[in-house]
Amino acid sequence: MPRLSKIIVYGVVGLAILWFGGWLIKREQPVYAKWKLKRFVRKIEAWPASTNYSAAGWSHLVGAARAFQKANPKLAEDALAEYLQEYANKPSQLPIEQGKVFLLLRVVFDLPDRVQQTSAAGSGRPDLSADGAANPAWPLRWEEGKPRLVAGYANAAVSRKSIRDEYAYLRYRFRYRDLSNVKF
Repeated sequence: MPRLSKIIVYGVVGLAILWFGGWLIKREQPVYAKWKLKRFVRKIEAWPASTNYSAAGWSHLVGAARAFQKANPKLAEDALAEYLQEYANKPSQLPIEQGKVFLLLRVVFDLPDRVQQTSAAGSGRPDLSADGAANPAWPLRWEEGKPRLVAGYANAAVSRKSIRDEYAYLRYRFRYRDLSNVKF
């Protein structure tokens, strides 16, 4: 009978390992998912001072946007907040990272190129035309299903809302952009 007791012990140990492994994977999955999303943001090319953005930069930006669209929205919001928090004490790097996130959100969400905003006309905002029309997708313009930069980076242009507020506002107000046919 020693063989039967060995089989029972090995069976119980095996089941315990499977149970613990499943529990561990469920517990660590959000951590890994956030790590992957933050890695996508890190690889995004910085928003340049000019309107020249490389094909590789667009490819990374669209790839990151696709990953964020597939992710759990709360997890994506947390990942962006944690990502920017990593740079909170690096004043020279923080604006660069905020610019990346600003561009990313304008690719993730299907923002219109033009909405009428009469109260802000002449305010000096770079996303407003002379007639008071705003471009929520600024600094991007979508032409033939591909984005292009219409303005180089400007510190004052980046949203001053917290990333959580900005993400939640866009998430509940706009749908995801269809990126299925965007290729570079």
